[in-house]
Amino acid sequence: MSSSDAGAEFIRRKSLLEEAAKEAQEEKRSQRASRERGSKEKKVSRGEGDENKELEALQKLIENWTLLETPDFNDYCLPFSVTRIFTTADPVETFRALVESIEKVGKDDEFECKVSDEKLKAKYKLNVHTEYEEEGEEESKEGAQEVAKIEVSATVCKQQDSKYCVDFVLVNGPKDAFVNHFKQLTGETELASYNNATSD
Repeated sequence: MSSSDAGAEFIRRKSLLEEAAKEAQEEKRSQRASRERGSKEKKVSRGEGDENKELEALQKLIENWTLLETPDFNDYCLPFSVTRIFTTADPVETFRALVESIEKVGKDDEFECKVSDEKLKAKYKLNVHTEYEEEGEEESKEGAQEVAKIEVSATVCKQQDSKYCVDFVLVNGPKDAFVNHFKQLTGETELASYNNATSD
């Protein structure tokens, strides 16, 4: 084989090796991409599974709540209370919004909430944080903060055929903290949208 033929053969083989190496790299990239897609699909699948489990648990909880009693407003609620709202929404759906709103507000370690086995009633404890300005601190960007622990009972009662009341009663703790909590709960959470009727 002449030197020119050897050179041509060398170039041909080099080209074949480069082409084979390129194909091998492409195959590896393809396999890696396939594994990544599979991993993402598994993650999405697990996420959907978790969401489905949470949804099933919530649906089961709501089904249990449909069996609970809705007390009569006139028999159960104290007259002249100002810590209550009225709604035309479904009582169980209203109670769901109530419980979730309570849990949203009660974020600290002191929070406790128990649902009655008989009525659409939740009894809970939480800390209420109230900001106030100290004397001589008017120019301060952040006022002092006062923390008060309260215990509250909240019950969904039936007032009329198509109207219900969510009645809040202070069980223990300072009244001003309870009123501030009631205003926050019925003005800044999902429960606010259920306050769509009056006592008349």
